[in-house]
Order: sequence, then C-alpha cells, then structure tokens
Amino acid sequence: MRRWILLGCCLPLLATTQAWAQGSTSVASADQIKKEVLQLEQEQDQAIADSDVKTLDRIWADKLIYTTPTGELLTKAQHLADFRSGVRKFETMQHDDIQAWVYGQNVVVLMGRSTSTLQYKGEISKGPRRFTNVFVKMDGRWQMVSHHVTDVAK
Repeated sequence: MRRWILLGCCLPLLATTQAWAQGSTSVASADQIKKEVLQLEQEQDQAIADSDVKTLDRIWADKLIYTTPTGELLTKAQHLADFRSGVRKFETMQHDDIQAWVYGQNVVVLMGRSTSTLQYKGEISKGPRRFTNVFVKMDGRWQMVSHHVTDVAK
C-alpha cells in the first residue's frame, strides 16, 4: 500500500519535472533550428538567383515537389533541368515577411512573401507571391521537400 501511495505522489512530480525540462530545452532548440533553416533558405535564394544547380541539388530533397503559381507540379529533376537549360531564370528576387514554425526536431515550415521577376518558358512573370517551403532534417541535414507558391493581388 505504501508503494502505491509513494508512486501516486512521485509520478505527477516526475511528469511535471520532465515536461518543464522538455519545455525549456525545446525553446532553445526551436530557436536554433529556425536559425539553421533560415540560413539555408538564404543560401537557396542566392543559388536560385545565380542558377547554381549544384547548391540547389544539395538543398532540395530527391523527392521534392515544387508547385508553381499556375499549379504545375515539378519534380526535383525537372526543376533543376529548368535552371540548367535557362528555361527558368530569376531576374530579380526579394523575400520578406518570412515566418517559421518548428515541429519537433525534424520539420520546419516557412511562409513568406516574394517579390520577383521570373522568366519561365519565354514568358515574364512579376508579382508579389506567397510561398510555403517545408524543410525536413534527413540524414543529419536539412532539405526542402516541398515548395508551393501562389500569386497574390498587387
């Protein structure tokens, strides 16, 4: 009987202590994770501006799904081929209003606004756009697994 009483008293205390410890380390970890992914996002933006296929190949997951403003779905291979061939070329690109959400230790969702001028398949597209990028930590490194962009009213 004493064991049950002792157990009944200690379990809530243990659970509270564990939750507090996880909460305090999660905040610091979430900030560090955001910093890492935001830095990778900036590296990706520069690689896009430079059509740096080697860097994009490293940042993008093999199973990347890229959704264009027109709803076209591109694989990583298709998207990289567009940069290699010059079919897709950013003339200007500026991102702002970027927000990040961390889910556990391995998933980050970024949302932001992009003001860019893009040449794609011979057509010029300008706009403010909203984008969502999903990053997953795989094999010890962050990779983008999904990108979705949509035009917004000017």
